[in-house]
Amino acid sequence: MPQQSLARLRRGASNRDPRLARTVAVAEPHLAALPELKAASYAARCEAFCRKLARERHWNAAAFLLSDRVTGPPGGYSVSAEDLRFELFEKSLLAQVMAYKDRAMQFAVTTLAPTTHRLYQGDARSFPYIADESVHLVVTSPPDWTLKRYNPCPGQLGHVESHEQFLQQLERVWAEVYRVLVPGGRLVCVVRDVCLARRTHGWHLVMPLHADMCVMCRRLGFDNLNPIIWHKISNAAFEADTFSKILGKPYEPNAIIKNDIEFILMQRKPGGYRQPTEQQRRLSLIPKEEFSQWFRQIWTLPGASSKEHPAPFPLGLAIRLIRMFSFVGDTVLDPFCGTGTTMVAAMKWGRNSLGIEIDPAYCRVAAQRLQQESQTLFGSAQFQLLRAPTAEPAPAALNEEADSSKTTLGKRRRT
Repeated sequence: MPQQSLARLRRGASNRDPRLARTVAVAEPHLAALPELKAASYAARCEAFCRKLARERHWNAAAFLLSDRVTGPPGGYSVSAEDLRFELFEKSLLAQVMAYKDRAMQFAVTTLAPTTHRLYQGDARSFPYIADESVHLVVTSPPDWTLKRYNPCPGQLGHVESHEQFLQQLERVWAEVYRVLVPGGRLVCVVRDVCLARRTHGWHLVMPLHADMCVMCRRLGFDNLNPIIWHKISNAAFEADTFSKILGKPYEPNAIIKNDIEFILMQRKPGGYRQPTEQQRRLSLIPKEEFSQWFRQIWTLPGASSKEHPAPFPLGLAIRLIRMFSFVGDTVLDPFCGTGTTMVAAMKWGRNSLGIEIDPAYCRVAAQRLQQESQTLFGSAQFQLLRAPTAEPAPAALNEEADSSKTTLGKRRRT
């Protein structure tokens, strides 16, 4: 925080609230600019600091800072000069400490666990180039049947017109997923049911894709686990197609209930439970607040921007799922990679990743995102763009375009 802003905050605190004045006086050494993180010990220091903050529901004149036992990590905290009330000050400071904690954790994970990331331009229905039992977690979202317009591309499942044929082709993908998963590994699939409109099909009808998927996965040998219900927040800034609140005749009986949820299905390959190393356990710990928030069956989250994609896959959702169901150093696969969101999430949190995408346009954008992300990480992440099924290096044109400006895409399910 600039010295001028600190001075304004100090004057305002002394005039309005003596508790805030004491807080500012004690906290001022911690309001310096955040230095670059240089050692993984910052993660442990920050975790201890945040545990102390969490215990102090009411700061009582910042007693937590007055304690000799508490030495927080250096700097990085700033408070707007307008936020002079004690309650606003503590909320602002706490929010920035939590953001710092995430940065420190990412530093430790990516520094101590260098990762590799391979993106294949290929068909998700067959990937023999990925070895048996080599993947620990699959996080994906298949194309929507009949709902979205996809780029013209041979083998695009979103172009299959028959619902039965669509399910048959999808089952081929899950059979390959079962093959490459380690015993005890999970398939986590974000899917929504398909609502058929009366104006095009004669009557309203819902095709229960989530139920069809559970049945086919059980037939393949998966153990079906409790799903998560994702209630997507309707927000005009994010969701382009959620303005209508009523389906059917307004205010009359028998209106249609709007489809505002998606299913995050959990399928587990039978086998023993994971035996991670002690370092993997330590680096993969989830803070108490996030653990209690994430491991519940109903999530209320906004979707990502639909400016380029009508039904995007939020990065925050992928990060949650990867941290919940894998350890640092594990390998995460997305057979419907789209523009690489799952791979980016894996790269951010110290997991290796494999992605498969049949559309060359999306491969280019995914490659660009992954190359940019790898340059911003504290540690090292190696990225390769390959052509399936031979896994030979992709044409130079793909790599050159990945380094160029962002490609404008057609409509697609995944981001």
